[in-house]
Amino acid sequence: MVEYKNSSEGVELPAARAQMSIGLMGNPPVNIIIYGGRTLVNDIPESLNDMWSFSTHSNKWRQVFPNSELPSKRIGASLVVLFVFMTI
Repeated sequence: MVEYKNSSEGVELPAARAQMSIGLMGNPPVNIIIYGGRTLVNDIPESLNDMWSFSTHSNKWRQVFPNSELPSKRIGASLVVLFVFMTI
């Protein structure tokens, strides 16, 4: 399980998760993109379909809301990035 930590209070972070899809975006890669995966809610596994981007320049997370509909909840899916296009 991956947990995300930030020293700033009030900063929104992705939920701790495992089995997420991950990709690098930019040339050279400057953003780490994560999608979906599995988390625990009250000790019960729950699949996710949220997308987050981590900037290696600012060291900050932001939730991404794509122009199209997000895929259904997935665990262990492949994520492919080509220039500015992404497929899950």
